[in-house]
Amino acid sequence: MDHLFLIRIIVDGGIMMVPLIAFSVVGLAAIIERGFALRPSKVLCIDRLIELEGLIKQGYLEEAYNMVKDEKSPMLRIVKVALLHSGRDKHEIKEAIENAGRLELPELQKNFTLLNTLAVISPLVGLLGTVLGMMQVFSASMNDGGFNMAILSQGISQALITTVTGLIVAVPCLVFYNLYFRMTDNLTNEMEKYSLTLMNLIIRASEQSRQGIKIELPAAQTSTKEAVSKKSEITVSDTAHLYINGKEVNPNDLLPALQALFKSSSDQTLTIRADGKVAHAHVVHVMDIAKQAGFLRLSIAAAKPPSGHAEAP
Repeated sequence: MDHLFLIRIIVDGGIMMVPLIAFSVVGLAAIIERGFALRPSKVLCIDRLIELEGLIKQGYLEEAYNMVKDEKSPMLRIVKVALLHSGRDKHEIKEAIENAGRLELPELQKNFTLLNTLAVISPLVGLLGTVLGMMQVFSASMNDGGFNMAILSQGISQALITTVTGLIVAVPCLVFYNLYFRMTDNLTNEMEKYSLTLMNLIIRASEQSRQGIKIELPAAQTSTKEAVSKKSEITVSDTAHLYINGKEVNPNDLLPALQALFKSSSDQTLTIRADGKVAHAHVVHVMDIAKQAGFLRLSIAAAKPPSGHAEAP
């Protein structure tokens, strides 16, 4: 019965009900789409930002970039731009972030114009349908030679259907347009806050990387035993075992062992040896501990078997 009543209303509303129904479908789709797109978890990705903050604080800018390079979140895309400009002047980084933010704003406001347009034109289309319906009613009454109040009232009632429908379509569109506009303002403010924080961290990490640890390319290997013996070396095996100058060290004792080595070292240079089988994370971990131990110069070299351990045949 309800379905038949709804169909009857649509039919009685006349031809202008067709665009109004189309407006309602399009408006509902836009409201649902923006509702999912503007979720803070999708726009800001707070969990990922916390991870990025930790990496950047430790100076792992490359690892941070690898984390965000394929992300689709607006906030993480801005972070990617900031990381791409790491090492440059503060004003250049800030300008790059601002430009990236301006590019993301239209994406956040997608379908806003559509909702606003539907909120404006739906009542007008409904009013047009009512006017056309009234014209038909009066025209039919005049052709019958007089006014029948019962028929006239019924005709006016039917003509007003389009006005009511237009308002039903317009009100939700206008409400959600204003709601989403406010949500976008709040998200933009949060993005600016996080961008400023990460920008300062990136600048600080870039300065530390220039002034602190210096990663040197491995020099040509010398064949003299004397040259090798003067160097401080740590070898990371493919089985995650650690050797300092050929002597195996427990990973839990790595920091005090490196601190002792640093105190006894004359040039304060540490050579880290590893091969392609070693996980990158293990090498980065060793570099971090070496920095804590006091080594400011690190040299990366290909791994060689530690003393006392023969190579596998």
